[in-house]
Parts: sequence; structure tokens; C-alpha cells
Amino acid sequence: MNVAQNIANSLKELRAEEKKKQSEIAKILNISSSTYSNYERGANIPDFTVLIKVAEHYNVSVEYILGLTRIRTMGSGLIETKNGKISVKDISSLNDENREVIRIMVEALKMKEKFENQR
Repeated sequence: MNVAQNIANSLKELRAEEKKKQSEIAKILNISSSTYSNYERGANIPDFTVLIKVAEHYNVSVEYILGLTRIRTMGSGLIETKNGKISVKDISSLNDENREVIRIMVEALKMKEKFENQR
């Protein structure tokens, strides 16, 4: 998939979640409805200024809009542990199989804690 299509898909998804019309988002971004429509169709790519406005409006990262990450907001990106820190970026850079292993481990640990707290 190309960058224009990644952006188009992200814009459609985010707008649908807000249940807004293209014209409403265009007004928020201070652009014409036809320009915004072209972004959602993948016909044009928004400039960086517009990408930043979109990211701020939806509270997501530009990387998410570009389709470079599945993590919506980057925040600090660090999870502190007793012995150090884990970077969310490091986890997201792992291949799909290893990210799935981590997901399964987290779910198993959550179930373990829930069971221990019920005693």
C-alpha cells in the first residue's frame, strides 16, 4: 500500500469514529471540502502542516496517520519496570509473531493477577 492510500484509510477511519462529515473536518482543518475529499480518496497527500493539524485534532501521531505504526499516540513511549524501562517503540518494531507472543504473555499475566486477587 502506498503513502497516499495509508493516509486516506487513516483519515476515513478517524473521521468515521467521530461520526463527522468530510465538510466538518475540512472546516476544522481550514481547508476546502474538495481538498479534504481528495485526501480521503488518496488522490492528493496533505502537506505536513495539515498532517499535524489532523494529528492534533484526533490526538494521534503523524506516524499513525502515515500508516507507519499501529500505535495511535506515541506519548512518552516508555513503560517503567522495577529493573528499567521498556520502550513501546522497541515492541512495535518486533515482527508480528513476536508482538503476538508479547500480547499473549500480557493476557496470561493479567489472568494470573486476577486469579491471585480473588483468593
